[in-house]
Amino acid sequence: SMMYVGADGKPLDVDGESGKNTVYAINTFKKQNNIYKVNGEQWQADGVFDEKCWCRLGLGSDDPAAVSNASIRKMYDWAVKTCNDPNTGYSQEYRNERKVNGITYFDCSSFVYYALYYGGFSVDPKAWPFTTYNMQPVLLNLGFREYDAATVIWKPADILWSQEHTEIVYQGADRAGSGYTMGAHGKTNRALADQVSINTFISTYTKYPKLYRYEG
Repeated sequence: SMMYVGADGKPLDVDGESGKNTVYAINTFKKQNNIYKVNGEQWQADGVFDEKCWCRLGLGSDDPAAVSNASIRKMYDWAVKTCNDPNTGYSQEYRNERKVNGITYFDCSSFVYYALYYGGFSVDPKAWPFTTYNMQPVLLNLGFREYDAATVIWKPADILWSQEHTEIVYQGADRAGSGYTMGAHGKTNRALADQVSINTFISTYTKYPKLYRYEG
C-alpha cells in the first residue's frame, strides 16, 4: 500500500474509481518522488498514474526486467478495467469469455487466464481456460515463481491460489500475507456488478496459501 491520503486528509478507500481523493494522492506521490524533476521536466499536478509512476513501483519499462514488467502491467490493467466493466459476470458454463445478452462471463480461474493472455503471455485464447486444479504448472512454465502467501508482502499483479479459488492482487496491505484482491468471485448472493470486481476488504493467506509472482 502506498499509504497516501486524499484531499480530505483521510486514507483512500479501494473502490476502483479515480476520484478527487485518488487524484490528490497520485499528485502527492509524483511530487514526493520527484518523478518529473529529471531531464529538465517540471512536475505536473495532472493526476495521471503514468509510465514513470509504474517505473517507480518497479512495474515500468525502465526496470531491468523491462519486457516482463510491461506484460505484468498490461495484465494488471486489463484485470482492473474488466473488474470495473459493469457488463461482466460470473459463470462456469460461459467461463471462456463468452458474451451472452451483452454480458461477458468468467469464472475465477478463467479471469486469471485471460488476464495473462491480454498481458501478452503465451496462453491460447481459443483453448478452454485452465482451472484451479491445473493452473499451477502453467504459471510455473510461464515464468512465475511459487511463494508461501503467508510470508511475502503481496504486490499488484501477484496471483493468489487455493484449490477452490484464485484471484489477482490489486494492492498489498501493510503486512505480509494480506491485501486487496480482484477477480471473478462468484454469483451467489451477488449483484452482477459485484460478481467480477475489486474487493473492498482485505484477504489473507488463510484463504490463499500460495502466491505466484512473475520473475521471468
